[in-house]
Amino acid sequence: MARDFNGSTQYIEVDSAVLTGVALTIACWFNPDSDAANAILVDIVNKSEGDRYFMLGAFGAEAGDPVQAEARQASSGVARSSTGYTVGTWHHAAGVFTSATSRAAYIDGGSKATNSTNITPVGLDRTSIGRLGRATPAGYFDGQIAEVGIWNVALTDAEITVLAAGFSPLFVRPESLVLYAPLVRETNDIVGAIGLANSGTTVADHPRILHRSTLGPVISPAISSVTPYGEITWAIDPDDYPSGAAFYFRACLKVTSGSSATARLYNITDGAVVANSEVSTGNASLVELISGAITLPSGSKVYRAEQGRPAGSTGNMKAAGVLVKT
Repeated sequence: MARDFNGSTQYIEVDSAVLTGVALTIACWFNPDSDAANAILVDIVNKSEGDRYFMLGAFGAEAGDPVQAEARQASSGVARSSTGYTVGTWHHAAGVFTSATSRAAYIDGGSKATNSTNITPVGLDRTSIGRLGRATPAGYFDGQIAEVGIWNVALTDAEITVLAAGFSPLFVRPESLVLYAPLVRETNDIVGAIGLANSGTTVADHPRILHRSTLGPVISPAISSVTPYGEITWAIDPDDYPSGAAFYFRACLKVTSGSSATARLYNITDGAVVANSEVSTGNASLVELISGAITLPSGSKVYRAEQGRPAGSTGNMKAAGVLVKT
């Protein structure tokens, strides 16, 4: 479930700045109900002034309805995506602020546009979703917003593409993720526990996103040359996820000698391999492998990720987990 904004009074906000300077990246999914006006998706502002902020917006009053990434301190440095959005359609928006003289805007992982005006906003002390939270608030967004992420680094083009492909922000430089608000029913930040206040937004349909399970560890230490299998364990209850959620097994594997390396998900509680979870590779470089959809039984069960190899082969597993697409 995303959050729905009415375009006039509703927003989500906290009176603190999650970041106060570059480098930073802001990204989210949005589904606009209108393209008649310039509207703000996410921003970090000086709440006592009118013209000091970092902002990501959907600018329907501009030609082509672009996504805009803007830094402002009296004057503005503006990057606008080279293509625009469509009303009633989920889109991914991102703004990357690399330095005082470098910022970029993206829509749906591409259409990148850049700007190099020298701008350094100061005195930032508020983080807002769905409006520009300056001294005189403006730019109220009309539509749905979900999967808000803010990082304290400048993400690369490839990383923006991953986000736009439907992967949760938890997959992309999680060590640098300072705010992640999925906006699934609640408005909580699940990374830094920042207290985002909801001013009237309501629950709406969520875009389909691939998530890591948040109910247990998903990153393992390296497991090498294990016969037949090594293990990482965690607990998952599919009933904790929205109706219609789809589950997949994910592992990062490579072959260190021989022909192939494999991995699978094993249900320790029920003593059974999870059907359709096995993945394999013959690649000598680390690759991410995702199974087809798997079925997890109702109730909390303990699982482990298992690595295997055929005779004469060795492999290495760097990470494993369950992806949840809601």
